[in-house]
Amino acid sequence: MALLRRLAKRGRLQNMPYATSELTEVCLGCKNQICLSHCPENIITLNPDNLPTLDFSSSGCVFCGECVNACFEHNGEHCGFDRAREQTQVVMKISPNSCLAWNKSICYSCKDVCPKEIKYLGMFYPEILSCNGCGLCLSRCANDAISVEGR
Repeated sequence: MALLRRLAKRGRLQNMPYATSELTEVCLGCKNQICLSHCPENIITLNPDNLPTLDFSSSGCVFCGECVNACFEHNGEHCGFDRAREQTQVVMKISPNSCLAWNKSICYSCKDVCPKEIKYLGMFYPEILSCNGCGLCLSRCANDAISVEGR
């Protein structure tokens, strides 16, 4: 539980993908947490309030929809998810002070997982052009230079 609190403070725990504001009621009523076992990236965990949360420490969301499918199969259709919304409720930001590439060290860790949305000026100075909040770059950054911000 202490680890989950530290991860939440560092911005590594986030709300579920496809989520709408009504999801809290659905998740609090679900005792099986079926979505946890259906995530191929194993990034769904329970937060201190016993709600499913994304943990970007080791991977990110690939928006496969398996968590939503499992939830709907178990709980029936509800308004807690919007299947057309392929994004989380956060975006990633690069800190130039911490980023290796901003400090003239060659590093492409974030661009390797997000080549279309992260652009470099030459070999340095990465910039996130568009972000769906998947968290893949966050889990790959060797210097913890990527942070999470709300949309």
